[in-house]
Amino acid sequence: MPSFLSFLLFLLILLLLNGTVQSNDCSTEGFMELSLLEAKTGSTNNNGQTTAGLAESIKTKWIITEGNKQFSEDCTSTLTEVLVGVDIRTVTEDRNQYPRIEIWREISHNYKDPVSAELRLSPHSFTTNGLYRYTLPTPLPFVDAFNRGYRLGVFQPPDDRSVIRFYKVTGTGQIGRVADIRDDRVDKDPEDHEIILQNSNILIHPITSNRCSYPPIESSFNTNSLSVTNVIPVSDTRAFPDIQFTCNGIITNWIIGITQNQDTSKHYPNIYLKRSSQLIHALTVDASAATSSNGNVYNFTSDIEVEYGDMLVINVTTNSNPMYYQQYNGPLNYELDSSNGLIPLEHNDYPLISVVVGKFYYTECI
Repeated sequence: MPSFLSFLLFLLILLLLNGTVQSNDCSTEGFMELSLLEAKTGSTNNNGQTTAGLAESIKTKWIITEGNKQFSEDCTSTLTEVLVGVDIRTVTEDRNQYPRIEIWREISHNYKDPVSAELRLSPHSFTTNGLYRYTLPTPLPFVDAFNRGYRLGVFQPPDDRSVIRFYKVTGTGQIGRVADIRDDRVDKDPEDHEIILQNSNILIHPITSNRCSYPPIESSFNTNSLSVTNVIPVSDTRAFPDIQFTCNGIITNWIIGITQNQDTSKHYPNIYLKRSSQLIHALTVDASAATSSNGNVYNFTSDIEVEYGDMLVINVTTNSNPMYYQQYNGPLNYELDSSNGLIPLEHNDYPLISVVVGKFYYTECI
């Protein structure tokens, strides 16, 4: 009976975490939402579809050529936003290029008159649910001229140079890879009036000021978008200024993703709260002390008090079990100096951690 009650309690906690990480008007910033945490720990099903990176060792240009995925020929709208399945990395001296979103006017023998906009996202753009909806800085117009419709395209810089990398779902849809990259037009094969085709579907969905007869978003889009990043073990100390508490309260539960069995002969990771230059121990991540009812998602009960501005620090020492992170698509990671000051790292990995926090009420004794 006690184990059954623990199971029910865990389910209630998961309900509290649905969509936000807050309780009783006491909130946090930056902690991973439960939906993303479950997706990264393998607790949700991606329908058996496989995603693969669009980036190659050289720059590439792609056009979505699937029959119904075109804007109608009488479209007089503008492209204002896109939903994308991408990974986002930090900018370095060598990695500083961005992909472009393009619209091509299709005629019988080629695609021409392109308009384009860079897709500029950064670790500062990270989302707690892992989904990305990007508003174009300038809407892209559809050129009003005789044609067979408009096609959406993507320019992808080389893999090692691109801050953002698009992904595709293999085995479904149809896209064309442009052999001769030019800025003004893409010529089709004179015999079959096509470009080099493959059976794939780029994770991008357009949003226009009018519908322009483009098909609705596919039901698996979000699930596939969440699957583009990997989970990695991390065995060092990292601090996260963008993951913090925005109230004075009490953490009642930590929800943590642990994707491999812990080695009981090793030490365990520790979670701290950084308050100014002080580090306050909050939790030892020993899975045997937690409740799990959903695969690799573990619930740790807690009564640690937090203050406004406390930030997350994760410490993993030598000969310790690792913590698990989503690789990329998270906030900037920092290390600590000898005075607990912040030193930026070239990482934006995202720890698999959610919390439930309640507001702390002070009572006056008489």
